[in-house]
Amino acid sequence: MGKAYTEIPDHLRPLLKKLPVYYVASAPTDPKDHINISPKSNDGSFCIMDKQTVAYLDLVGSGAETGAHISSNGRLTMMFCTTEEEDAPQIVRLYGKARIMWPSEVLSHSVLKHSFPSHLLENPGFRAVYVLSIDRVQTSCGYAVPIMEFKRHRVNETHRKVADKMGREGVLQYQVLKNSFTIDGKKGLAQLKPDAKAVIPVVEQRGYYFGKEIAKMSWRDAFFARLSLLLSEADTLVQAHWAPLCCFLVGVSAGALIVKQKGKMGS
Repeated sequence: MGKAYTEIPDHLRPLLKKLPVYYVASAPTDPKDHINISPKSNDGSFCIMDKQTVAYLDLVGSGAETGAHISSNGRLTMMFCTTEEEDAPQIVRLYGKARIMWPSEVLSHSVLKHSFPSHLLENPGFRAVYVLSIDRVQTSCGYAVPIMEFKRHRVNETHRKVADKMGREGVLQYQVLKNSFTIDGKKGLAQLKPDAKAVIPVVEQRGYYFGKEIAKMSWRDAFFARLSLLLSEADTLVQAHWAPLCCFLVGVSAGALIVKQKGKMGS
């Protein structure tokens, strides 16, 4: 039978630390945009800071939905589930609000800089750490989850090789291309970081939104890219303030009508 807690109980801590994979789910503020869920390799990327705070280290990938959603509303759910024969079937979910910490912040943080292994902190693809403040912990049975045998993590043997081959500059260029926009065309992680370029134009191809450096575009493409970006920002602003904007316009119209009627009565 499932149970709910306001913090991580002591008996769950060892389980969360040892499970080889976990999942993170986030949702955008705009209901028309897509909800996201991502699997993560727990090769030291997850840590428990205290009973109501956990964190995970994120490496560069082809998507950047979570960061965009977190910057918008902070909502994040993490899910862990047992799959090995020797473990009792169980699912654990951690609910709460998250915030983004950038590599420079993590490396200077008194706790977090010692919470992750060096092979992740020194990885050229290390892009952020997400810190989750938990408001609910929930357990449930995991009988619907099949029994699977864990073999090995792939991050070290694959991701690190690719990142080393690309080099730091290559990884940054990859982030501009792949992490500048979400699949809904909203600002992604590459545009949210402190050292982000002032303007990253969007290029839509095959159902994805890619970022492209203006320096590598023709003047014509750069002009229309900037124009498209400005229109997108204006659309987002209007959507965010649509209700008060409507009230303002109605008030202005009503005021103008009253003034007009008084003018007629005076004449």
